[in-house]
Amino acid sequence: MKSKLKEFTLPEEVRGKFDSFVKKLSSDPYSNPTKKMQIMSDKLECLFPQELLATLKNMGKTGEPGAIIIKNFPIDKEVPRAETVAMRSQQKGLASENAMLGTVALMGYKLESNPKEQEGRPVHNVAPVKSHENTKSSKGRDPFYLHIENPFEKSPPDFLMLVGLEGDKTAKTSLFFVDGFIKKLPNWVVEGMKKPEFEIRSGEGFDKEEKGIFPLIKIDEETGRQRLRTYQKDERITPLTDEAKKVLSYVTESFKDVEKTDDYLAVGLQPGEAIIFNNGWGLDKVTGVMHGREGRISNQNRWLQRGFLHQQTEKDRLNIADGYFQSVSQVIADTDNFSIKNAALFLRKAMLETNSCKEYKEKHPDASDAQVSLYGLKADNNSKQSWLARVTKESVENRSII
Repeated sequence: MKSKLKEFTLPEEVRGKFDSFVKKLSSDPYSNPTKKMQIMSDKLECLFPQELLATLKNMGKTGEPGAIIIKNFPIDKEVPRAETVAMRSQQKGLASENAMLGTVALMGYKLESNPKEQEGRPVHNVAPVKSHENTKSSKGRDPFYLHIENPFEKSPPDFLMLVGLEGDKTAKTSLFFVDGFIKKLPNWVVEGMKKPEFEIRSGEGFDKEEKGIFPLIKIDEETGRQRLRTYQKDERITPLTDEAKKVLSYVTESFKDVEKTDDYLAVGLQPGEAIIFNNGWGLDKVTGVMHGREGRISNQNRWLQRGFLHQQTEKDRLNIADGYFQSVSQVIADTDNFSIKNAALFLRKAMLETNSCKEYKEKHPDASDAQVSLYGLKADNNSKQSWLARVTKESVENRSII
């Protein structure tokens, strides 16, 4: 079973190097998440081992492996102590948030959440909150049954990412790999799950209830993706037909005792440990993970950070590219914090990421990076200005500000 959760351990010095970089760049991921995504992923690409980089990219494309854990993941060197998690989050540095942004960008995704949950912030705090302690939600302390994240949304997240800031001895994140479970269901149940005859509702973590009518298995006609939408218990699902009632009853009954199967495991996340898992979808079949919380939280200060991963749109990619321009020009201009060598490395990497250089590389696969940069860099169609000229101009302007 452990082979289903692929494990990576980063070198000890990664956390310090990344934390130092974030502080130099003064990056706030909450005000403009897309602005620093690419440059943070560039930095992590230099720090992460090649096997992890390849796994993240493949995971983003195929959904496999269903879950990975990364140990020694970058978080702040010191996690603040305060009365509430809201106060703690205001006092902490931004290393973990930026590391999440960069990791997500390596997968080709973005962080995005529903505005009705934690005010739509790109990174959520998962910690006990007074008056919500007995709820089955990110604010509670009670165990939480297995579920697909936000199955009541039109577009649920494709992946979830959890990062440990402070651990707990009794509560663990539970993971149930669903592909074997779906295969064992009778055909009439699977076909019934594909019909839009179920009302699915949000839980207590939302400021205001949200609901929609969906199938329990949604097939995207364009991509062929199959997505699971369900809970282990049926308290948030209402079947709308007699057939749907029979289907839901069978599925709910089948979920009993899955915790005793080889497809189930539980992980107690400790500081500097991150999990990324597929939220129940596959390219041509249902794969991925249902998750929950095993055990009641005993440490009132337990603190995880959470991110919902969604595919980038064309607008997102344009915003990320524009933020990349600004970030690289800032690095080049800030000679007090960044050496010429570091600035040159970022500039070179950024040039190779331009569309014209990528097109040149496709036409000339044997060309060196230097040749691609020299011959592939072209003027932007909109500004009629080369990427290098624009970065140079912005660097000069940034230098006068810095």
